[in-house]
Amino acid sequence: MTKSTKIFLNLSWSDIVFMVVVFSTIAGFTIAGNKIVNDFKRNFSEVSPPDLDANETEDKMKALKLFERAAEQGDADAQFSLGWMYDKGEGVPEDDREAKKWYEQAAEQGNADAQTNLGLLYHKGEGVPGDRKKALELFERAAVQGQADAQYNLGLLYYKGEGVPENRMKALEWFERAAEQGNADAQFGLGWMYNKGEGVPEDRKKALELFEQAAEQGNADAQTNLGLLYYKGEGVPQDRKKAFELFERAAMQGNADAQYNLGLLYQKGEVVPEDSKKASEWFKLAAEQGQTDA
Repeated sequence: MTKSTKIFLNLSWSDIVFMVVVFSTIAGFTIAGNKIVNDFKRNFSEVSPPDLDANETEDKMKALKLFERAAEQGDADAQFSLGWMYDKGEGVPEDDREAKKWYEQAAEQGNADAQTNLGLLYHKGEGVPGDRKKALELFERAAVQGQADAQYNLGLLYYKGEGVPENRMKALEWFERAAEQGNADAQFGLGWMYNKGEGVPEDRKKALELFEQAAEQGNADAQTNLGLLYYKGEGVPQDRKKAFELFERAAMQGNADAQYNLGLLYQKGEVVPEDSKKASEWFKLAAEQGQTDA
């Protein structure tokens, strides 16, 4: 099968080898997504302080001073916000160790957001030695407080069997809790499980609903998968214009598989006029991110 006859499904959040077998029966198309090409910064959810919506450097510096003053007085929310600023290099040079210091102080006071982001540092080994068991403990502490990102992250650990034995039912439980709170990553993960019948009876209608919910919130993985369903007419009336729109939305966010799919549509002249220049541009963007078929 030539490269010009492939449409790719984005499975960046899990390593599911049998996908190639399941979908290769679609005439003229194959699916590649049986490997993780992105790091855990994309796969796991993290929390951003609601206070920090300032774009100007001067505003960030003011926020930094305010957070420093409050954090030193023991305010857990300020400690979390200050940790986030060091974590992301917002208003200060990026410093994982300093981020860890402030996240830890807030986490010790029970701040669920700090526990979630500190768990990510331990999972990735940034500013601290990598420790999946410690990450699991921190996600659990935040998850039982109702922190949706931690609930999703905990579900993902159970799904992948990282730091804990693989357990699809536990993964389902935590994805459901996070999805009920509107967590788009969890909605996508839960949709995937319903789509494949993992831990639940297969339910394509439910999967479609969850993909749509996540896609509406801007989740690029969900947009890519939903686009593929519309492209093939699986669970929905076939609508290649809708597929193009979804691939485009995901591609603009940097989703490599969506960029590749978009390139193919331009190359083949489907939905849009054939345009080899645009096809090449999208293939290049996908390839730069490690999309091996671009």
